[in-house]
Parts: sequence; structure tokens; C-alpha cells
Amino acid sequence: MMVCLQSDFDLALVGHQLSSRDKQRLVRHFREKCRIPVLLVTDGPFLTTLRADAYVPVQSSISALVKAAQEVAERKSSTPAASD
Repeated sequence: MMVCLQSDFDLALVGHQLSSRDKQRLVRHFREKCRIPVLLVTDGPFLTTLRADAYVPVQSSISALVKAAQEVAERKSSTPAASD
């Protein structure tokens, strides 16, 4: 998980097949340590503690996933913190 501190990523994509505990750890790490937005793929009701920047149901099409990723990345690039 240290690679995000050494490289420039537009967003993190967290998959639906991880355990709730692992998802929670990844989302928290990416948002707090790496300061990158998180797109969470969900397979049903998601935990309210998983504060991702966007959510995409696993049943969604690839185009819906790509669209959500583009929207998250665009929001990141339009925020003042992105210019740091």
C-alpha cells in the first residue's frame, strides 16, 4: 500500500469481493494517507463507515464504471488540493 505514496494516482478502485474489514482498511488508507479519491464497487448494502467518493454496483456495465471513475478523477483535478 506504500506505492500510492511514491506515485501519482488519480483514484483507487476498491472491489466488492474483499472482506468488509479489508475494504474499510483500504478506503481509510487511500483517503487519509494517500489522499486520493476512492471508487467502491458494491455488491449490496454497503457499510456507512465506508466513506468512498463514489459507489458503483457490481452489476453495472463497464461503461458505467468508467464513467464513475472519470467523474471522480475530474472532481479530484478540479479541487485546490490537487494542485499541491
